[in-house]
Formats: sequence, C-alpha cells, structure tokens
Amino acid sequence: MDNPNAAEAIARAIRQAWPMIPIYARARDRAHAHRLIEAGATVAVPEAFEASLQLAGRVLEGFGVGEEVVRRRLDHQRGLESLEPGR
Repeated sequence: MDNPNAAEAIARAIRQAWPMIPIYARARDRAHAHRLIEAGATVAVPEAFEASLQLAGRVLEGFGVGEEVVRRRLDHQRGLESLEPGR
C-alpha cells in the first residue's frame, strides 16, 4: 500500500475487527513502522531495510565472506530491525 495513513487506518480496522489475526506490514521508514505497530500491526518492516541488507550481503560476499556467514548475519539483522510490539 502506497499511502502510509491508509495503511495505518487499515491496520487499526483489522485489529478492531479481528483482534487475534497477525498483521505483517511494510513501512515506509522506521517512524512509519512505529506508527503501524501502534495501529495494531504485529510486525512492521521498513521497506528500504531489505534492499540495504541485500546490498550489504553482496558487498560482504564480494570481499570473500562465505555465503552461510552472510546469510546468518543478515538474518540476525532482520530480527533486530523488524518492529514488533514492545520492541
């Protein structure tokens, strides 16, 4: 969804109608991710974050870091960045 305000409104509406359903959301940036969590999203991931991770992974591989090491590191970073309630 391209409209941040609409995404937040939809998250609120879904949370109100179906309190137990998980809501996974793409956010514009970290501030928007926080607003989505406040609106009821289960997880919100800033959109530029994944592209940045993939680029970083390519750079690490280009410097000779092993594929498995890169994968573990990127997975770790994904866990740190994905916003969830209480984080």
